[in-house]
Amino acid sequence: MRLASGSAGEGTGPTAAPVPAGRDHEGASAPHSSLRRSARCHAAILESTVELLAESGFAGLTVEGVAARAGVGKSTIYRHWRSKAELVIEAFGSLIHTAPPVHTGDLRTDLVERVRTVIAVISQPPLAPILPSLLDAAERDPELAELHRRFTAQRRRTLLDLLDAGVAAGTVLPGTDVELVADLLAGPVFYRRLISRAPLGPAFADRLVDTLLPLIAGDPAAP
Repeated sequence: MRLASGSAGEGTGPTAAPVPAGRDHEGASAPHSSLRRSARCHAAILESTVELLAESGFAGLTVEGVAARAGVGKSTIYRHWRSKAELVIEAFGSLIHTAPPVHTGDLRTDLVERVRTVIAVISQPPLAPILPSLLDAAERDPELAELHRRFTAQRRRTLLDLLDAGVAAGTVLPGTDVELVADLLAGPVFYRRLISRAPLGPAFADRLVDTLLPLIAGDPAAP
């Protein structure tokens, strides 16, 4: 920056360059830049965690490996996450973005939509490659076991709400054990994904609902 100066007797001193509009003083934008860098760093760490989970599973994942993949220091990760499990829990949570379920009022349509959503979430990237290793690790790690419980409860809640609404509307038989029905809808999906490795897709969701629905369907016109 060039400075213009006059003699001391003229009462003029160094003249600073004009301050850019939108800044009160030089460096005022620094906190915003720091926040942007921090957000990019955070996102890179989570993305790297997901990638390495898919490649190596939970057992093969290391904080050192995540730091190297994300281009950050290991200390940066430990400033935000106390353990590998805590980091994985947040990375896993960043993958789950499903739209709120739509209630059409037609029981079959709504059940098929719920089952198809579960199939899509657990059988397609980015979740599909990491789910088996996380379920295995949850058997030994209390933090991951809690992650598994929350994930299952979230998916299950949408089914239970739908079935409870069906009971109230008369489209589901009174006295139906909605917890058991939810198990009967979700169980075959997870069995195929994790045990038998049989094909999963929209057609399977349709067959599953059509097999179960006659056992629980009520008559909304019945007194």
